Amino acid sequence: NCPELVPHYKAIMAYKALADKVQMATGLKSKYSIVDVIDVFIEFGCGGAAAGAGQREASPVCELNGPRKVLREVLRALPRRTLRALDNEVCYRLGLMKARRSG
Repeated sequence: NCPELVPHYKAIMAYKALADKVQMATGLKSKYSIVDVIDVFIEFGCGGAAAGAGQREASPVCELNGPRKVLREVLRALPRRTLRALDNEVCYRLGLMKARRSG
């Protein structure tokens, strides 16, 4: 549906795979995405609660506190702030082996 992205397909799939691994490593429930963790962190701050929380349904802040804490720990453990370092750290936490590609 988006032919202009076809040349970047390999990079897009790598980013998607990394996002999926970060989601698993942080224990994020499947109804949320890693973007929700970042959005809630920005919107409500480190420990804030949503205005009117508990009136209609439970605030996502409570459900996302755990994954946000784990994400902060993962980011603190990075030797450098690169995608490769993030991928290596997440794979280590998930117990995944990184295979070297030949060629």
